[in-house]
Amino acid sequence: MDPAPREPTALTLPRFPWIPVLTPVVLSLVMAGLFRSPLALVMGVLGPAMVLGSWWESRRSQQKQHARECEDFARDSDKFDAAQHEARSRALADAQRLRPSLLEEMRDPFWRDGGEVSDQVRLGTGWWTPPRGHPLGGEGGIPAMPGVVECHRGIALIGPEGAVSLWRLILAQWILRATAEQRRTLPAGVRQGTGLPQTFRGPSLAVWVNALQDVPAECQVIVVPQGSRHLDVRDSPGVTRTLLAEGLSQSEFSWIAQKLLPVGPDSALVGSIDYSRRDQLFLDVGDTTPWNLVAEGPHAVIWGATGSGKSVTLCSMVLSMAEHYSPRELVVVVIDFKGGAGLSPLRGLPHAVGSVSDLDADRASRALSGLAREMVFRERLLAEHGVGDISHLPAAVLCPRLVVAVDEAAWLLETFPAWSSTLSDVVARGRSLGIHVMIATQRIQGVLGPAVMANIALRLCGRVSDESEVTSWIPGLDARRGETLRNAPPGVGIAVGAHHPSTDVHVVPRVEPESDTEEASRWRVWAEELPATVPQTLPAWCLMDDLEARVHRPLVYDPVTEGSLVVVGDRGSGRTSALAALASALPTCAVLDSEPFIASLQLASLHPGEVCIIDHADQLFSRAGTDGAEILWNQLDQHQGAVLLSADVESPQLRALARFAAKIVVLSIAKPEVSLAWGGWGVRLPGRGHCEEAEIQIMSGSSLPAALEHPREPEGAIGLAPIVLTHEPQRWEGSPVTWAGLPEVLLTQWATLSRILHETPVLCDGISSREAHQATGGRIHIPPLPVPEGMMVASWRGKVFLTRLARWQH
Repeated sequence: MDPAPREPTALTLPRFPWIPVLTPVVLSLVMAGLFRSPLALVMGVLGPAMVLGSWWESRRSQQKQHARECEDFARDSDKFDAAQHEARSRALADAQRLRPSLLEEMRDPFWRDGGEVSDQVRLGTGWWTPPRGHPLGGEGGIPAMPGVVECHRGIALIGPEGAVSLWRLILAQWILRATAEQRRTLPAGVRQGTGLPQTFRGPSLAVWVNALQDVPAECQVIVVPQGSRHLDVRDSPGVTRTLLAEGLSQSEFSWIAQKLLPVGPDSALVGSIDYSRRDQLFLDVGDTTPWNLVAEGPHAVIWGATGSGKSVTLCSMVLSMAEHYSPRELVVVVIDFKGGAGLSPLRGLPHAVGSVSDLDADRASRALSGLAREMVFRERLLAEHGVGDISHLPAAVLCPRLVVAVDEAAWLLETFPAWSSTLSDVVARGRSLGIHVMIATQRIQGVLGPAVMANIALRLCGRVSDESEVTSWIPGLDARRGETLRNAPPGVGIAVGAHHPSTDVHVVPRVEPESDTEEASRWRVWAEELPATVPQTLPAWCLMDDLEARVHRPLVYDPVTEGSLVVVGDRGSGRTSALAALASALPTCAVLDSEPFIASLQLASLHPGEVCIIDHADQLFSRAGTDGAEILWNQLDQHQGAVLLSADVESPQLRALARFAAKIVVLSIAKPEVSLAWGGWGVRLPGRGHCEEAEIQIMSGSSLPAALEHPREPEGAIGLAPIVLTHEPQRWEGSPVTWAGLPEVLLTQWATLSRILHETPVLCDGISSREAHQATGGRIHIPPLPVPEGMMVASWRGKVFLTRLARWQH
């Protein structure tokens, strides 16, 4: 190419010759004056004229030369521009010829699959700036140059569903450069143009992801669509190119795929259905052959107007799976928010392990927490065996695939907003865990968000009033085809899967089998609510709702390891029944009397390790008084065995009782503030409560054993003449006593009576423990507890006991 023309030199005109013109004139005037000669005057005039003529000729000569140079520059510039344009056009044509679009390459009559193919892939066109030293360098970029990337470095497309045309182009380029063995791994739907896998390994790994953090480290080329026509390509650190995007329509991709993927007898695209494989789950969607929910979903959504047959279609699809898979391989959870009638045929299946309707709000909450725990359980199961998918578990490990069938999702999500996040979590992480959600709803817009729909590839649409409800959610569907669903009968619709193109389907209603010999599944996603009454089954005392294990587990109380226990609640909540159930499950126990003095004597007589039961312990301590309660507390602390207590929830002694016990059982509590202080369970059924944050139901049918007998008077004491301390000595006149009188009088006869004080029974008739202590010089210590009516305190040989007046007076 000719070098660029030199620009014409700048026009520099000669300056006007002022000095040469003025000098001769001045000299001629001087000479004419001195010599008085006309010749001098003529010479003075002709000199300037000659100078002016020379200056004017030089000026005209330079102007003509500059005009010639400008004409030469313009002519050379036109030639240079023409040559430059021709060179740029030739460079663009050469690049387009060397890197044609995929469609142009495939339409070439000389194209042959299997020949040597370039390792560069064209994604679009853009500006190309020639590098330094290139013949076209410094002349600006060239538009519409092919934008290529190297196919051996791995590529990742980051974009939503709208980027499907670009993904078709990338996938077709990778298939073109793949080996025959790699092409055989593609699913059958690829030939129809819509069965597009989101991951394919050809010359390198090609993936289609939703976010940058999902890009594998192997992919060094990242493609991000920008709107509908442009894309950003980053294949070098710190460098991002913007290209005018190219793509393939569904029909174009199908045409290319049919060229690249001929179906032969040995092709993996054709295969029979194997219902024994754990990595597949086939169901009938109304097509000529069943679809694999694992590959086509892994979740499904059915939508359409009222009366379009959504519930019947969902039932038929689940029943078709139940026909080929046993309850050990498949279990079903039914969530029916149409009063329970829409999916009623599914409840009788042996595969059904749980059912929820809008008529039972409590069960809906239990199902919500149960699904969350089911996911955690399956994640732990996979981690224990070191696998990433349920299909890779050992054959001996029982873990069936779980199908969650949801009817009227809009009403479910409106009534229980917490289900929205749980459903999003299940559809996002459920595939590898073997959990598949199948949803029936009238509309998708405003019900299922983009995060949920991004993970639901199997979609079936029935009759709709607006074809946009079809075309918006079934990619690549023509609007005219969507119009056919306006008057579609029930069960007729259009279905599409991850590897299946949009297909006209007709789901035939199925009915629940009349008889089934299969044993019902024992798998549990959640346990039902505890029954209102539970018969006593020894040695258990209550039934616990074990949320982790999802079963109702009977609890057995071990006093040695669990220690003391207190039961609190309102009156009528079942506190006494709880103690009765605990007592009946123990081999031996001792029920204390409700009188503080008798209870204190009974505590003193208990054997080490014997379980002590105090019903209404708060009332017992209240009647004992301040000093007496301290005595009872000391006895309880010194007792070498467990103590079972019950108390009213508003008792002042409750906090002390709760600190004393190692375990607390909380039953029904009506007052909200008190209920919140004890765990916030509120009003419950009689016998219903919680223990250690687990819900329990007290077993019924037992009664509290009778209290211990009153401690008897010591043998040998009755019949002896006692010493009586009383404020009414006249009451003992005529009775066989050694001495009877006021406590203070006893000290006057201390020299005589002190010697027999230990061997002679001492009766305290109506005197306080302090008076008895002072009168006997501290030899007799009576606990400061109220004495039961009709009884009095006695002491003999250091032992305090209760007795009746009639035993000593005659």
